[in-house]
Formats: sequence, C-alpha cells, structure tokens
Amino acid sequence: GVPPKQARRESVAFTNAWKARYETKIRQLNAVARRNDAEFASFTEKMFRRLYHEAFHAYLANYVYPPQDHHVPRWLNEGLAQVFEAGRIEADTLRLDAPSVQLLRALQADLKEADRMDIADLLVADERTYLDSHAESGSSVRHYYYAWGLAYYLTFEHAALNTKSMHEYVGSASSDTSPVERFESLVGMPLSHFEQLWQEKMLSLK
Repeated sequence: GVPPKQARRESVAFTNAWKARYETKIRQLNAVARRNDAEFASFTEKMFRRLYHEAFHAYLANYVYPPQDHHVPRWLNEGLAQVFEAGRIEADTLRLDAPSVQLLRALQADLKEADRMDIADLLVADERTYLDSHAESGSSVRHYYYAWGLAYYLTFEHAALNTKSMHEYVGSASSDTSPVERFESLVGMPLSHFEQLWQEKMLSLK
C-alpha cells in the first residue's frame, strides 16, 4: 500500500545509509590493518636489530678477537654491535656509516647536559653496568649511547679499526695498563683533547 514514489525514495535512502555504514566500516578496518602492519613492522625491526646485535658479538668473539687471546673492553664490544645493528641495506650493500637517528639524538641531548658523562667514566665501567643491556630505561642506557658514539667515531672519523693500535689495544697484554692509558695509546693523544674533538663532531652530526 505504499505509493511507488515513496517506496523508491525510501529504498534509495535505505541503500545510501547502508552504503555509508559499509564505507565507514571499511575505513575502520583499513585503519586497523594499517596499525597492525605498523606494529608488525616495528616488532620485526626490533627483532632483527637484536639479532644483528647479538650476531656481531658472536662474530667478534669467534672470528676477529677471540677472548682467549684478546681483551675487548665491554664498551667497545657493545658500541660496535650497535653500529652494526643500525646498518641499512641499500641495493646489495650493507651501509653502516649512516648514524642511528635514535642513538644520535639521545647522545646529543646528553652531551648538552651539564652533568654529561666523561669518556673516562665509560672506559672504566665494569661488566655489571651493562647488565640491563636492552632495557628502555636504567643506568646502563646512558653507557650504551656513549659506547655507540665512541665506537662510531673511532670507526668512521678516526679510522681506528684494523690498525696496529687497535690490535694492541685489544691485546691481552694491554689489560695490565689502565683503561685511560690504553685508550690514549689507541687514539694517539691525551684523552682530554680527544674528548673535545669527539664531542664537537658528535654534536655536529645530523
């Protein structure tokens, strides 16, 4: 008993309302899918970074500086592992020279503080300092920022890797020398002068 025109109007109104609800649900589902994809990408990135980090430790100990014949300071071991984990694949090449944005910003922020950490404190820190190594907060996190920054600088600015000085620095005989004296022999200058150069460079990076 409904007039045809009214029936058509109601049919069109119902169809349009249904389409609007359908499109709203599709947008919501797409938004959820995008969030899920982002969460998955973030999780897998963290997982692979951890794998790269731990793989570097194994590589260093098994193929470069076996612990039975060498004494690699913990700061150097952790610093180089962070340099490696932040590497990027470009075409068929692994690039390690681009600094980690996250680590660089954290280090730069700390270097601008009045109570910034001295390199000497990093050099003498014992193994226990790094126990909460992958925590998002805690006392060791600061040491990790500095270890990364120092290892990055020695690798790409000071060109200290694979040199006679580096081999002597990690040699087992060098463990009898104080950490600061060992480091000064590695870089070939007083620690105070090196630290000034290092800070200036790290603060200038982008």
